[in-house]
Amino acid sequence: MSDVSETWVRWLNDPKVTQYSKQRLKTHTLDSQSAFLSQRLLDESRVVYLAFLYGTHIGTGEILYIRNSDEGACAEVSYMIGERCCWGKGIGRQLVNLLCKEAFKNKNIRKVQAGAHRENIGSHKVLLSNGFKISKERNSDTYFILDREDFI
Repeated sequence: MSDVSETWVRWLNDPKVTQYSKQRLKTHTLDSQSAFLSQRLLDESRVVYLAFLYGTHIGTGEILYIRNSDEGACAEVSYMIGERCCWGKGIGRQLVNLLCKEAFKNKNIRKVQAGAHRENIGSHKVLLSNGFKISKERNSDTYFILDREDFI
């Protein structure tokens, strides 16, 4: 698959990049990422975004639409800025903002959820700066929620 690059595979295998992600538990290859992306693209409940900056693949974002929940229809966003030179520059904030805008285009979506490892302070800042609030902590994870009305 042409959207899968050595760059993506490189940062998925970088322990610093994936230290707070389940991706750290696997070894990634072009073939494994092609299979992953193909599977995601076939899943109608998901939308996958590949983030590029000046032609370089720097990250990924994903929206999972959850039709039914206790609090009405919601979506879950996940993201990773893989290029370390892009950390701390507001790119993660912009990516999450775009994911939330896209999720809220669906008028049935009332809330967007996200999760981050408790020690992933950078990700916490990204979510909080987009209007998310901490909803709960469990084990080593912190869960966030964003109501449509609170979206910045």
